[in-house]
Amino acid sequence: MLDFKDAIKVVLQHEQGIVIESEGSIYIRSTEGENYCSGYESPDGKISEEVEFGSDLDKAVDYFLSKRQKENHG
Repeated sequence: MLDFKDAIKVVLQHEQGIVIESEGSIYIRSTEGENYCSGYESPDGKISEEVEFGSDLDKAVDYFLSKRQKENHG
């Protein structure tokens, strides 16, 4: 069985244009051409910060998980 990190990677690799959100404010998404971004949404649903990782899925997922951990556990 896949761990959480690997499951996120599989979904992002196989579905272009998908967004995975955590707690409604932190997200990771794939775009066309296997490019990955991660960032924050403000309470009004607008992007307040986004980091582009190009095709480096590992860095994008690590960023997403570290921000998620910080948000959930301070």
